[in-house]
Amino acid sequence: RDRSVSRGLGDVYKRQVTDFTGYTSESVTAYKVALDNAKEVLTNEDATQAEVDEAIAALTNAVLVTDKSKLQEKIDSHGHIR
Repeated sequence: RDRSVSRGLGDVYKRQVTDFTGYTSESVTAYKVALDNAKEVLTNEDATQAEVDEAIAALTNAVLVTDKSKLQEKIDSHGHIR
């Protein structure tokens, strides 16, 4: 593996979402699975560069979908989105 592995691991940790308020449970679950997989692959000394690239791509493509009903609740309670 090349130096992109350490950069990839740093990117994974920088991209972590910690506040899942307003997202659908299905998208949060998919995101967490992709994040856990990326962490596992990137800390595996035997992972190939292709596995690292795939894990980072899967995390990058994991889309958190907004739960519109929760979003509307937040707008109603605060008068705006924060």
